[in-house]
Amino acid sequence: MPELPDVETMRRYLTAEALGRRVADIEVRDRRTLRDLPPRELAEAVSGKPLTVTARHGKWLFAEVGRGPWIVMHFRMTGSLAVTPPGAPPSRFARVRFRFADGGALEFRDQRRFGLIVLADDPAAFAAAHRLGPDALDPRLTAAAFEERLSKRHGPLKTVLLDQAFVAGIGNVYGDEVCHAAGLAPLSRVEDLSPKERRAVYRAMRGVLDTAVKRMTEGRPFPNGWLIDERRAGGVCPRCGEPVSRAKLQARYTYWCACSQTMA
Repeated sequence: MPELPDVETMRRYLTAEALGRRVADIEVRDRRTLRDLPPRELAEAVSGKPLTVTARHGKWLFAEVGRGPWIVMHFRMTGSLAVTPPGAPPSRFARVRFRFADGGALEFRDQRRFGLIVLADDPAAFAAAHRLGPDALDPRLTAAAFEERLSKRHGPLKTVLLDQAFVAGIGNVYGDEVCHAAGLAPLSRVEDLSPKERRAVYRAMRGVLDTAVKRMTEGRPFPNGWLIDERRAGGVCPRCGEPVSRAKLQARYTYWCACSQTMA
C-alpha cells in the first residue's frame, strides 16, 4: 500500500511531468474510482484548466487545476500515476484518464480498484475535515510537538504510529521501519516510553521517511541495515542476524527483531 514516501515520489513525478499542462477532457473508465463524485462534475471542474500546483498530506495527493478546485487522490493498495505520450493506448488498469490538450494523458491506475479520486476546495480544509493529524514530515511538527502528542496517547507504539489522526503518512511497512530504527518493539506501550524514547521515535520517523523519499526519488535501494527486505516469514534482522519476529496487530503482520528492539 502506498505510504508517505511513495506518494511524495508520485507528487514529484506529477510535478515534473504534468504541471502546467492543460486538461482537455477526462475519460472515466471505472466509475467506482470516483465514488459519489459524478463524472460530469469532475469534467466540468477540470476541463480547459492547467494543473498549477501539487501538494501532499500524509498519503493523500492533491493537484490544483487553474485556481481551484483541487483533484484529491488516494492510492489505497495498488494505485499509481502514469503520464503517457500522445497516441499511447490506455493501460488496462487505467481507471481515470486526464487527457491533455497538447496530447498524452495522466492515468490514475489501480489494479485492485480500491483507490479514489474526489474534489476539494483546499488541502488544509480537506485534511481537517478528514481528521488527519499533521503530516509526518511537516517542518512545523517539531520534536517537542511530537513528544507532546505522543505523551497523550495510549496503546502499542505501532498502532499509534499508524493512526492517521496522530500523524499522517505512516502505514504498515514504514511503521515497522520506524520502530526498528528507534530500537523499540512495535508492541511497546507508548504510555511506558521515557522522554528519551519518545525523542528516539521522532528522530527515527523523520530519518526513515526522509531517507525513503530520497532513495525512491533517486531510484536507489534502501540502506542495508533496514528491516524492509526482511519483513517476511524466515527473515533475519539485518543488524544482528537473529530471526525476525512476527505477530498480527490490527489484522496485519508486524515484524521486528526481539534482540535489537527492546520492549518499553
